[in-house]
Amino acid sequence: DGNEVFFRIKRSTQLKKLMNAYCDRQSVDMNAIAFLFDGRRLRGEQTPDEVRSLSSLHTQFSICGA
Repeated sequence: DGNEVFFRIKRSTQLKKLMNAYCDRQSVDMNAIAFLFDGRRLRGEQTPDEVRSLSSLHTQFSICGA
């Protein structure tokens, strides 16, 4: 729907922390959406440092219904 939500996490923090916070804030079931970056599905156990393409300070993720 074009709404932007902003989070700040450490580069060593697992993405599931961000994913859970997003779902809580948006009142969405985690199993109902997918978190994508450059068309690739992100896994909760990954960190920004582990996803090579996340080297910028600001990164945009796509959220789509599963």
